[in-house]
Amino acid sequence: VLIPAIHIQATGRQGCCNNRCGMFLSIIFAAIGVAGSLYGFVVSIVGMVKGPVCQYRALQNFTQLKWGRPFNSELKDFR
Repeated sequence: VLIPAIHIQATGRQGCCNNRCGMFLSIIFAAIGVAGSLYGFVVSIVGMVKGPVCQYRALQNFTQLKWGRPFNSELKDFR
């Protein structure tokens, strides 16, 4: 995020050719920033839907710890 922000600020300065190349690069950097934010959004949504992977005590056997997603089960398991 820092590199595109610096580049966008730098394109406002006077230069040769009216900074056509600089403006094009700022658009490319902005698109990369949007793609990165969408990736982060999708990863966070998937993490919220599936739940964290952690070590927990299973309902059948309270003495053993089990690795898995304790919140990723169907509603019938909670009744």
